[in-house]
Formats: sequence, C-alpha cells, structure tokens
Amino acid sequence: MDGNAWLRMLPLIVLLGCDGVIGSSDGQGPFAGPGGGDVGAVGADIIHRLNQTEYRNTTRDLLGTQLDPAANFPADDVSFGFDNIAQVLSVSPLLFELYEQAAQDLAAEVLNTGIRDSIVFCDPSLASCRSDVFRELASRAWRRPASEEEVTRLQSLFDVALNEGEGVEEGVELAIRGILLSPHFIYRPELDDDPLSAQPRLLNDYELASRLSYFLWSSMPDQTLFAAAADGSLEDETELRAQVDRMLSDPKAQALVDNFAGQWLRIRSLEDHVPDYASFPEWDGALRDAMGQEAKLFFGEFLRGNVSMDELLLTDFTFLNDRLAAHYGLPFDLGGQLERVDLDANDPRFGLLTLGSLLTVTSTPIRTSPVKRGVWILEQLLCSEPPPPPPGVEGLPEGDISSGSLRDRLELHRADPTCASCHNLMDPLGLGLENYDAIGSFRTEDDGFPVDASGQLIDGQGFTNAREMAALIQQDERFEHCIVEKLFTYALGRPVATSEQPFVEVIAEEFAQSGSELPELIKLIVTSEPFRTRRGTLEGSP
Repeated sequence: MDGNAWLRMLPLIVLLGCDGVIGSSDGQGPFAGPGGGDVGAVGADIIHRLNQTEYRNTTRDLLGTQLDPAANFPADDVSFGFDNIAQVLSVSPLLFELYEQAAQDLAAEVLNTGIRDSIVFCDPSLASCRSDVFRELASRAWRRPASEEEVTRLQSLFDVALNEGEGVEEGVELAIRGILLSPHFIYRPELDDDPLSAQPRLLNDYELASRLSYFLWSSMPDQTLFAAAADGSLEDETELRAQVDRMLSDPKAQALVDNFAGQWLRIRSLEDHVPDYASFPEWDGALRDAMGQEAKLFFGEFLRGNVSMDELLLTDFTFLNDRLAAHYGLPFDLGGQLERVDLDANDPRFGLLTLGSLLTVTSTPIRTSPVKRGVWILEQLLCSEPPPPPPGVEGLPEGDISSGSLRDRLELHRADPTCASCHNLMDPLGLGLENYDAIGSFRTEDDGFPVDASGQLIDGQGFTNAREMAALIQQDERFEHCIVEKLFTYALGRPVATSEQPFVEVIAEEFAQSGSELPELIKLIVTSEPFRTRRGTLEGSP
C-alpha cells in the first residue's frame, strides 16, 4: 500500500472506528479474538459481525453490486451448528485488510458503473449534495439514521482527498470506502446507554429491524422495514407478525433455506462430499445437484406453511427429476427439472431421513456410517449430544468384512464397556437407516450380508425398519423442542442462555398447540422477549 493509501486509511479508522463500537463493553472490536472478550463470556449479547453470506447479501442490497468481494474472505468459523454465531465471528488483521480491499473495489464500482446514479444522485461538487449522499448511504449501510456528526466526519474524509490534491470523485470514493469500513457496517451494533447494566433492555426499532432482516434474509432491512422502524410500528406485535408474513413471501427468504436448513440439514456439506468412485461409479455432479435441490425444495414446503413440522419425518412427498427418481428406484416419468411427487405408503422413500443428500453426507466415502447418522439424529433432531469418545478408542477398520456385516462389527465394538454407553445411544438410530447405502440408494444387502434395520431405542421402544424408527423419533417430546432450539439459536446468532430456557419451553408449547407450522414458529420467536431485547451483562451464561 502506498503512502497516500495509508494516509487515507488512518482517517477511516480514527474517524469512524470509535463510536462506542471498537473497545466497547461487549469486548469485541474489529481485532477481537474468538469469543469476543470476557464480558461476552458471562452472558451479554456479543456484538455481531456480518458473516461472509451476510456481507455478500448486504453489499448486494445496499449497492446493487455485481461484485462478490466476500468470495475472497476466509471461511467463517462454525459454532453450535451455524456460521452466524457472534461468539466466533472475530476479525483478524488479514480479514480487515480484505475488508479494505472490498471497500475499495465496491466504491470504485459505484462511481464507474451504471449504479452510480442510484447512490450519487446529485452533483457531489456541492457540499449540500455531498451531505445528502453521505447521509443517505450511511443510514442505509449502518441500518439506522446517521447522525449529523457522522455526516460531518464523512465530509472530512472527502476533504482528505482534496487536501492531497485529488478531485471530487476521489473524495466521494474515499467517503464511500469509509462508510463500508466503519464498524457500524461490518458489525450489527446494539449499543447501550448503560452497557454494564445487569438488566436486559428493549432493542430500539432499527436494531430490531436488523435482527429480523438478518434472521429471515441474511441481509439488511429493505425500505419497507426501515419505514416501519422509523414510525415505531415494530413495537406492535401485530405489525411484527405482518412483517414476517411479508418477508417470508419475498424471494430473499430463500436465505432461510440456504443458510438455516443448509446447515441444520447439512445440505451445504453435499458440495464438499466426494464418494469413492470405485465404490459408487454412478455418482456424478448431476446426481449431487439434484439431491441438494431436492432437500432445499423439500424444506421450502415447510417454510411456506404447506406442511406441518410434525410431519417432517414421515411426509409422503418429495421432489424428483428423472435422474434422481432412477437413482431412488422410483417409477416416475419425469424430465430434467425437479417436480413435487406423491409417494406411496409402501415406498421406502419418505420424509427427511431418507433424503439422498442427508444419507450421503452422513456416510464415509466408501460405506455408510451408522455412527455418523445416529449422532446427527441425536444432535440435530433430539438436541441430545452424546459424550465424546474416550481417549485412544479406534474406529472400525475400513474394508474389513471378515467379522460379518456392519451391524455385526458395530456389535463387537459395543462389547467394549468403554464404548457401549455412547454407541448404545447412537448405533440403533444409525442402523435403522442401513437400508440406504452411502449415496442414498435403497438396498436389502450390504457386501453380501442381508441388511437388518431393526433396533431398540434406549427407552426400550423397538422398530423393524426406518419408517417405524422415524415415527418413534417424531413422537419423542424432544423432537419439536429441538426444532425450536435450533431455530432460536440461528435467529439470535447465539446459543440459548440458561435464563432463556423458560421462554423456549413456552415457545415450544405454543408451537405445538398452533399446529406446528414453521411460519408460526418464526413469529413466536420474533415476538418473544429474548428476540426483542438485548441481554444484560451479568445474566447467566449459556
């Protein structure tokens, strides 16, 4: 970076980086490490950095850009199953350098493409115009009205360029870069007048609008939501519910499918999973893409309220094209586009657990993994994480079938008392899906051994196949509660605090009583006290 660039960077940091965000009581400024500091560790809401997806979507909606600078950002850390958890969204010096480059590229695009007139809507050589342009862009970028003091600071950035002998365009570009480099853009600040208070406080309307938009859209509020924040109507529960209905009907609600379901149901993992070609020569990109799209369309039916979540594991429909139907061995005459099809009660394909994408990513490249499948069910559907394996315990040797079927080998593994306590929880659930191979095809034999998908859960309830097991899981009282907990965690960008468990219990009860439709669950979370407040610093930690 040349000397002039450094001179420009200093004002960006000094002028825009100290408005109660850097060095705030949250303990997480742009260079904070993972966890966000000691204050956050004892229960306060930690200031939330935009993750890679949120940054990409926000710059798109703010500027109308065709660029994707976030593609160069390092991958976000994942915690509690999601990549939007504030505790692990730190900013390294490398990432801040990439933010600077992104701001530079985006500002240059604004001033040199057709999107200029929507951002710089008057003659920037006039001071009054510049104030209007900077105020409008900063208010949208920072997702709340920019103060006059902040607009003056942006004007001072413009002056830096002029004082160095550069022109109006360079000055405007520097101010736009300043807006995009501000912690008020990179983060979603929720600032307190009394940040050390032990009591939670209501979010202001703009903070609530941001929580709502990043929950449902993984992006900034639109003009309608900004207007609702400005007139105070978001304080009304009826208005909040109406906003949820409106936002879920918007195409941007696909973000809930891609980012919530994409991680909860591990649809995203399919892209990186590579089955062994020698074992599964039929696997190819077309099959992978069809499986991923099937899972997204499947979850979309629940998001639109077309199907109740209490049918998630036993639904009688899916989405298929000719390639996927042939892979599943189902007699449908379809084209290349996925279509919703009704399944027969005798079909081995039903509900969430027999989606090819889920069955594939919970397998190894060469075989099924009852352990991985069982752990996924325990953690993601029942919120009952098994304890970690004891030190020194080895997994099953790959390719060794001398001791019998996979079920036989797992039973030998469970004979070790140090392994039995965990595997007695996991294995029956995973073995219940053994009729589906490592890329989701139905089978009755495995390496010449007949598949036995029967089992008994830890509470003594028995099943003979995957459908019967799915029915038992769906009847488990932990199932709907776990759905609530997963969506609550994603919505807030943090785990459920101990003090919030009563709220989760009430939401779960009201969700079940209302018919278990996903849009209603979203409304129950959005109108709950935890979603509408910022936690006090001394509340119990999660």
